[in-house]
Amino acid sequence: MNFKMIYISSVLVFNLLFGLNYSEDISPIIYNNCTSCHRSGEISAFLPLTNYLEVYENRNLIAYAIEGDCTSSNDMVQIYLNLK
Repeated sequence: MNFKMIYISSVLVFNLLFGLNYSEDISPIIYNNCTSCHRSGEISAFLPLTNYLEVYENRNLIAYAIEGDCTSSNDMVQIYLNLK
């Protein structure tokens, strides 16, 4: 089992055990760490992360970025283009 599957499985189990929800638990993390660049008119506007649907649809890219496999924003752009 690869790291991403372990991560996703862990998140699901944690969510079931502790009842996480987007508004209270996830949104503040995204807002404080991502939204300043990942919104319209900013450098990473190609991948907006301003609401639940945008975060959910890009969860794999977020997991990849958190995992630390990318060394630059250019890596993330290339991964984004390959997934679309």
